[in-house]
Amino acid sequence: QLDVQARMDDFMDGILARRGDETAEECSEWASGGGATETVLVVSHGIAIRSFVRGAIGASHDFVIHSDTPNTAITELMYEPATAPDKAQLGGWRLMRLSDAAHLQ
Repeated sequence: QLDVQARMDDFMDGILARRGDETAEECSEWASGGGATETVLVVSHGIAIRSFVRGAIGASHDFVIHSDTPNTAITELMYEPATAPDKAQLGGWRLMRLSDAAHLQ
């Protein structure tokens, strides 16, 4: 299971990382409105979602193993550029809700 988790972490790190060829101006432009208002829906398996969240919030590998994601649960993250000191710690990611299955009640 740790091998699968390591491969998933590498994959998610690639998604979370900048492409590397953007200029500072392009990044600033995106953050100031070009891409900052986009909503993206990701539908995936629980381990992929937990791995993404783990990488986004900087949690330990144990987070992926010991947290639960019921089928059809909703996990919501918000991204804001990490310009403010309180956002820099998590690279701009904020976890709004995790594995919310209230709609199944």
